[in-house]
Amino acid sequence: MNTNLQAAREALEGAQVKRALRLAWEAALQSNSRNDREGLDEVIGLAEAIRDRSQGRTREEASTLAAYCAGARDNPRPRRLFGLQPDRFDDRTRRGSPEAGKVCPDCAETVKREAQICRFCGHRFLPGS
Repeated sequence: MNTNLQAAREALEGAQVKRALRLAWEAALQSNSRNDREGLDEVIGLAEAIRDRSQGRTREEASTLAAYCAGARDNPRPRRLFGLQPDRFDDRTRRGSPEAGKVCPDCAETVKREAQICRFCGHRFLPGS
């Protein structure tokens, strides 16, 4: 179980609403990074409880937290291979080869040969370059 979630529940029981909200956000971020649907559902319930016991800005932030968790639950993050995005991994392994692409004259990053605009700095390449 997420320790931040448990600590947020305890803070809410102790009438520390703002602390509970901060800990609930941390629990939400942890659950989202692990694609933990059950954890996100638990944070949604906690956020709704915080919203019901608060007012003003804290109430709004609790509603935002519930909406964030619902969106994260319904649209899980794609898993990465060893923390690298696959297209970036390919660029690193082929950097010296002719298929690697072309180098942007503004930022010196390598982009695909067919690119018309540099994805790093927005430089527009002339047709045929």
